[in-house]
Amino acid sequence: ERRRLLRLLALHPGNELDAWAGAVLAGLEVDDARAHLDRLVTDNLLRRTTPGRYAFHDLVRAFAHDRTKSEDRLAERRTAITRLVDHYVMTSASAMDLVVPAERDRRPNVRRTGLAKPLADAQDAQGWLDTERSNLVAVALRADDRQKVLLAATLFRYLDTGGHYSEAMTLHQQARQAARQIGDKAAEANALTNLGVVHWRHGRHGVAADLQHQAIELAQT
Repeated sequence: ERRRLLRLLALHPGNELDAWAGAVLAGLEVDDARAHLDRLVTDNLLRRTTPGRYAFHDLVRAFAHDRTKSEDRLAERRTAITRLVDHYVMTSASAMDLVVPAERDRRPNVRRTGLAKPLADAQDAQGWLDTERSNLVAVALRADDRQKVLLAATLFRYLDTGGHYSEAMTLHQQARQAARQIGDKAAEANALTNLGVVHWRHGRHGVAADLQHQAIELAQT
């Protein structure tokens, strides 16, 4: 089980992860995953970056990635990635409900399952968002179109008020392309609106206005 976890950890697109992400990837209980992760640190196959956070040594990651391609079926690897992205989407939705509860009805209705990490309060939620911000962008690139749309729309207010415009640009561009791919005009209009806000924040008012006009036109079709 520990060897399988090590292999599947190599599928994580970010630089570090916590026990919840490891558990989701391998389909384990979080306490079991944490115990395995700690043992892998003891065995010098992982390193602990901060309390509760784990990362690969570069050569070990390359080895684990090679082994998962050899030993784990493609369908299993794809399922693991889907679980991982769902974990980040669902936990993001829970975090935003705690951080900005007043806008709950304006965000997508994200179904929650055991893949979501429990968050205690708004401070815990804000800390999770800040810690996982780079991972949220990284997993969006591995997400399917539905997941990209949900993640970008869910995180809009966090990215905007936090001034995380580079991450916002990446996520909303991904969401726009994904919405167009699946033919969801409402989602595409929302992504265009959010992209317009990012450009406006950067002082590119002409581009922002053009994107907003495109969003209006889509909403009227």
